[in-house]
Amino acid sequence: MFSGYSDVMGGSVVVNPQSPYHDTIIARLTALYEEANFPLDVVTLARNCADFVPRVHRCNLSTLSVLNLFSAHSSVEEVYHPLIGSRKSTYERYRRARGGYGNLLSIIFREPRSAIRFYDTLDVCKGTSFGTNFTLAVPYVQLAHYHDQDRVESYGIPKHIIRLSVGLESEHQILKAVAEALAEVEKFENIC
Repeated sequence: MFSGYSDVMGGSVVVNPQSPYHDTIIARLTALYEEANFPLDVVTLARNCADFVPRVHRCNLSTLSVLNLFSAHSSVEEVYHPLIGSRKSTYERYRRARGGYGNLLSIIFREPRSAIRFYDTLDVCKGTSFGTNFTLAVPYVQLAHYHDQDRVESYGIPKHIIRLSVGLESEHQILKAVAEALAEVEKFENIC
């Protein structure tokens, strides 16, 4: 999300100066660094990252509403997000004082066919990157582990898991898209 306008290829690495590994990381990065940036890309990156913190906060807030919508839906078996579940205490231990919980959700539907219906009818962008300002959905295992789906599933990650990265659209717009797709799932399940 650092440069999440999808108008430049590039990014940034920030190394915590308080990290005990700071000098080692900087030395390795410096040894590998190659000046290959196109000057206008650097200008675009600088412009895009200027409002990074407020964008992250806004996406985090919208995600909480989306999380509530999924968590309350009978077709959804589980939602993975740092705010809920068994790992919340670990996340809290490392979360920044004013930090949020992130804009990424992983959703598992009770029925694989329902996940497919949800994904197919969800009116958001579909893609493999979660570094944008707009909401993206991806059938994670299908894309990230296509040739290893059975092995990944043996580790507890179902083939039909969907990842949703909540973007900067209005909270109303995002909730509407998710609610409409969930309504399609309900219709589909009632027919089957």
